[in-house]
Amino acid sequence: AKWGSHGHYEVIAFSPDSPQEAFDLTIRCFNFAEKYRVPVVLLASETVGHSAGKVVVPSEDEIELIDRKKL
Repeated sequence: AKWGSHGHYEVIAFSPDSPQEAFDLTIRCFNFAEKYRVPVVLLASETVGHSAGKVVVPSEDEIELIDRKKL
């Protein structure tokens, strides 16, 4: 999130440590973006991007999604 803010506002950012956490945090980023109506940054490092690991994808019913409320 370099140059993302000059301190005038808070930025929501997540940084995963594993491929599984990257998957889980991606869902969480979308939920936070919908809830707070702001961009959310997923700071994935090169290490996580090039690593291999088992990712457990839950069924669609098990994934919690936040619906955007209309103003």
